[in-house]
Amino acid sequence: MSVNEQVARKEAIKHYTEEAPTHAHHHVSEKLKFFSGEETNSSLPLSAQRRVRELQTGNKELQRQIAHLKHECSLSSDPLHIMNEIENANSTVAKNAGEILNIFTQNEKRLARIAELEKQNINLQQEITDNMAAFASISEQDKKSGFASGYYSARSTYENNLATLHQLKSAS
Repeated sequence: MSVNEQVARKEAIKHYTEEAPTHAHHHVSEKLKFFSGEETNSSLPLSAQRRVRELQTGNKELQRQIAHLKHECSLSSDPLHIMNEIENANSTVAKNAGEILNIFTQNEKRLARIAELEKQNINLQQEITDNMAAFASISEQDKKSGFASGYYSARSTYENNLATLHQLKSAS
């Protein structure tokens, strides 16, 4: 093996066995720590909690495998195959972390939608009550029909919101 080949080999091994503290690596590392953490969000639906745990367990196993492969790489006379395995494992860790992020993002959207519908229903309850009171206190027929229409419209929206809330909450 020539001197240049030996230097190139040492540089490649160094790249795969050291933790390079680059900004991108640091950012990914922080995300991985968060998304491979021990706790799962209790507001997640049970199926999502199970999936997050599966992905976290998979990532922990892959991290152990990567550490083992890095050690093997430093001892190997032909590290290219091992480096490829490390890259594949890192890609799978990133894919799993992305899926976990997507699960949490979708859950945040679900929770925000629940909060929005609950707030809307509070306003609709007031609108329903106001329309009922106005309907009862007004004797003019054309105004009565307007309040009746407002009552039924608000009531319909309220009931649709309740059905949607039930679906969103039953997902958990």
